[in-house]
Amino acid sequence: MNHEVKRTAHRAPARQQGFTIIELMLAMTFLSVLLLAIAMSVIQIATIYNKGIVTKEINQAGRALADDIRRTAAASVKIIPATDYVTNSAGGRLCLGNFSYIWNTGRALNAGDANRTIYENGSQPIALVKVPDASKIYCSLDSSGGGFAYRYVRGVDQAQAREMLPPGDHALMINKFELLTSTIVEDESIGQTLYTLNFTLGSGRISAMNADQSACLEAGNINSDLTYCTVRAFSIVLRTGNG
Repeated sequence: MNHEVKRTAHRAPARQQGFTIIELMLAMTFLSVLLLAIAMSVIQIATIYNKGIVTKEINQAGRALADDIRRTAAASVKIIPATDYVTNSAGGRLCLGNFSYIWNTGRALNAGDANRTIYENGSQPIALVKVPDASKIYCSLDSSGGGFAYRYVRGVDQAQAREMLPPGDHALMINKFELLTSTIVEDESIGQTLYTLNFTLGSGRISAMNADQSACLEAGNINSDLTYCTVRAFSIVLRTGNG
């Protein structure tokens, strides 16, 4: 009996179980990789989401602008490109009779072009506005100042102007606005004329676009912006003669 008690008293304690340093390092490495993968996935999803929002905003603005110009052109008699469509280094004007469209390009807005069109009551430049202009005064010649020049510097009455690129979460800009004179088709039987109008809307930094702002820079370029830079081109046919 005493021997049994003695053997029990000298029995080695049970070995405690635990993680080795190598096991802990492997677990921490796996957890770090998992967290990194989750973070990268969240960033990618956010980028795709923001890109989709910008694209949706540009598409909506482009469709609204195209529909508005079509309706205005349909109520006009005829567009004379030499006098009703004028441009300069900063932007231009398209005078359709009852209304005129006046714009500055995104590049001119960013570069501070001296030929930018501004509002009459200050120095704020416009992006793209529609103003009542039955006399087509915004496309007329002005001989004041000692020489002939289109009224590029003529200010726009902000009270009458309607902004066609309403401010939102992302500032939209006109990258190109062009009335093609080589595609004009006249239908004498119905007294209507068809014109092709191309315009490009963009969002994001000018530096994130190529030289003519027709597309965004590809990934890998030092100035590329895959989250907010979006460019969309639109081409519409204007029908006049119903006026």
